Amino acid sequence: MERVTGHRANQSVLKELTRRVVCGEPIVVGDRSQGSDFAYVADIANGICSVLDAPSPSHFAYNVSTGRWLTLGDIIDAIKESRPDVQVVEAIPGDDGEISLETSRPRLDVSRLRDDIGFTAEYDLSAGLNTYLQWREENSFRD
Repeated sequence: MERVTGHRANQSVLKELTRRVVCGEPIVVGDRSQGSDFAYVADIANGICSVLDAPSPSHFAYNVSTGRWLTLGDIIDAIKESRPDVQVVEAIPGDDGEISLETSRPRLDVSRLRDDIGFTAEYDLSAGLNTYLQWREENSFRD
């Protein structure tokens, strides 16, 4: 769970998107083709535990993620599916508050984690977003 602490310059795009949802603010979005390999925090924690609990890992390092590349458009679509009343506005060049990914990163190779450790992520994009949005709403986490 991200919080503004002064130790991290930027918060994640998922935190900002879900903040706008729980605050009832429109989502202003431009380039929906940018993407990255996103993972839900419970999957990250479980993946790390799986590596630490492995009796004899074959490798020094493992990528812990879903191994799925998702675009900003995929995320917007999942939010709209979960919360149909959310207003999504197409950005006009120079719009303040436009949501974008700072960098588009490739999909992570999680084959070591899957093949050597036997771990695969449980949460898909929709499940992770729904769980996080539900938590934010139930706890009035609006930052």
